[in-house]
Amino acid sequence: MSLIEAKKNFVIDKAVAIFSEKSMSGVTIRDIAQISGIGEATIYRYFGGRKGLIFACAIKLQHDVREIFLDANNKLTGFEAISRFYHAYLKIFVEHIELYRFLCEFDAFCLSEGFENLSEYAENIDDFKFRFLSLYNEGVALGELRKIDNVETFYLASTHALLSLCKKLATEGPIIRQDVHVNKTLEISALINMILYNLKAQETV
Repeated sequence: MSLIEAKKNFVIDKAVAIFSEKSMSGVTIRDIAQISGIGEATIYRYFGGRKGLIFACAIKLQHDVREIFLDANNKLTGFEAISRFYHAYLKIFVEHIELYRFLCEFDAFCLSEGFENLSEYAENIDDFKFRFLSLYNEGVALGELRKIDNVETFYLASTHALLSLCKKLATEGPIIRQDVHVNKTLEISALINMILYNLKAQETV
């Protein structure tokens, strides 16, 4: 890795940290320059501005998350592989909860300010779907996963539900008294188990 790439990654890591703690719309290049110790002009030269830096953060985090998913599934097959795929969401929550906090801010930023071209970001998201479909088809062939008529819809519904729950639990504090007693990791695990129950092939007597 070149010195410039190392400095870019350093700025991105610092930016992700501050974006995860504060509203993205309220963070300036000056704020990031102060926390990273990198000059404002250098940051502008690297990323072209705040929007470019935010997008660079989103792309880097996608790559980081992909590594977690691939590491969890590369050498597994069948039900165990698909189980690890879904449990990667929980692993990220436990070990890298800031990723979900950043994603909440990034979604809100895109809706309010927009990005001219999110094609790279969208293509990276497709990679996760293709990984799931590959694992699913292997599991069906092994007889460990049941055949679903519209598996892409199942994938979208299950991952949207899981991602929404992780983002909510990562960013929201207790609002009502019942929230105080919520065990966040158990709640995520419960949803994963419901998804897996609907995927697993039923054993015949």
